[in-house]
Formats: sequence, C-alpha cells, structure tokens
Amino acid sequence: MRKGKKIIGLLILCVSLNASTVKAAENSGDSSDRSVAEMSQEELRSYYKVDEAAVKYGMDAEELTNAIYEGIHSDRFSPFSEVASVDATEGNYEYVKERGLQRTVIAYNQDSTMYLETGNPCASGNYPYLGCVAVHRKSSTDATPVIPFGTKIYYENDSVNIGGINFESFIVEDTGDKNYNRSYYWTDVYGGANTQENYNMAIQYGVRKVDISW
Repeated sequence: MRKGKKIIGLLILCVSLNASTVKAAENSGDSSDRSVAEMSQEELRSYYKVDEAAVKYGMDAEELTNAIYEGIHSDRFSPFSEVASVDATEGNYEYVKERGLQRTVIAYNQDSTMYLETGNPCASGNYPYLGCVAVHRKSSTDATPVIPFGTKIYYENDSVNIGGINFESFIVEDTGDKNYNRSYYWTDVYGGANTQENYNMAIQYGVRKVDISW
C-alpha cells in the first residue's frame, strides 16, 4: 500500500513539474517553436537578427522590421525591396555586344532581392513560378516594365539556389518596388509561396549585387 502511494505521489509530482515547465516556457516568450506569423514585431526583430541585417545593407532597422511584419501578414513578401538603403546606387549599364542581330545589354552592380507570393497572378497575367522575376515599372503612372515581360535575363557569373536548383537565368513576369528603393535594373527573384521556410530563405538572401544581361 505504501509503495502504491509513493508511485502515485511521484506521478503527481511529475505532472506538476511538467505543467510548470510548459507554463514557464510560455511566459518566457521563447519563440523557437512558434510560427513567425504569431510573433510580434519585436520578436521578429530578434528572431531574424534585423539589426545586423540593417547594418549590413544600410537600412533603418525599424523600417525593415515593419516591412518583414507587414509582408508576413500579406500575400506578398518582399521586405528588402520595401526599404531603401542609405547608400543605394543606380549602378550602370551599356550595350556591350551583339547576339545575331540583337544587341545585348549588361547592367552592372544591380540590386537583387527575393520575394514570395501566394494566390495572385504576376503583372504579366501569368502566375509566378520558380525561375521568374519582378522588375521596376517605368514610373508610378506607367505600368510598363523597364525590361519587357517574357524577356530572359541572365545573372552573369552568378546563380540563385532555390529548393536545391541553381538558376542562372530568369523570365521577367512581374513588377514591384513602386518607390524605386533599389537600383534601376533591380530584380526580385520569385522564391515560392509564403511559408515559414521560404520566409527564412528570403531573409537570408537579403540584398545582393549582381551583373545582369538580356
């Protein structure tokens, strides 16, 4: 009988300790097992190490945090195109050679970011797919893309890995960055649907400088 009471007592103690541990974890604000969609802006700022990214890319940390938060709670996620860099440059471009009868443009030192999209078609009317990109509109009143829809562009001596596949060329299907926060021939690489794994990938991608040709 005593042995039975001891076992029951130990079970009650274990349940009590487990409940206390769970409650302590909830109260501690530990976000390691939570969806980013459930996090506050301050939690996201810490989780994604936004202050470090802001210093690296010359951005305002609060603006970048807000762009990440707003992107997670919308259909389109492209935080690094929503915030300007303090040292943003236009880059430069030139006609450098001919491919048959067509001249080829190379645009040097251009910004490249990554975006996610769920449920909506691109500005071209097609739905986004891995291997497509967004570019700038010609202006706020002219929706024509600075590089025509359907154009294949190449990342010179560079590639982007998405889901284990290296992409060295992309098709222009979409537009973005209406405020021209990025360089003139900026490209926003489509990284897939809005999932936590893809949020992490797009944040890690950040802002890259690439030479592109078409």
